[in-house]
Amino acid sequence: MRIRLATILNPEEDSNGVMSHVFDLRRELLIAGHTVELTSIHERSSKLQRIGYALRRKVFSLWKRYPFSPIYLLILCMIAVRMGIQLRKNYKNYDLINAQDIITAAVALLVLPKSMPLLLTCHFWSAPWTEFASGGFVRDK
Repeated sequence: MRIRLATILNPEEDSNGVMSHVFDLRRELLIAGHTVELTSIHERSSKLQRIGYALRRKVFSLWKRYPFSPIYLLILCMIAVRMGIQLRKNYKNYDLINAQDIITAAVALLVLPKSMPLLLTCHFWSAPWTEFASGGFVRDK
């Protein structure tokens, strides 16, 4: 089976439980004889990808200074567009897309044909609402 693991995290820089799971899953699938490719929005092999990455980082730093909801919405839209491009590219070469987060899964449902199998894997250390609140994504309580 040809499997594409997709995440919005940066496999080269993020060292958390999600990326540990992704690498473990990839290793096990490869051992089982499957073809596995890891896709991330942080790829910067082309000039356009590098420009998009730099622009996302600039907008993110702006949001860190001025935590204004429309700025964060812009960041989410930029992430969604980038992931949509990544998923749409060569999707016919895969039998399954394994989304490692809800954003990737939502984008996959929008840009891929309904015939493409999609598996969502979510990772939380504890209660999701606590993690989202402590990360500043939603208000506490």
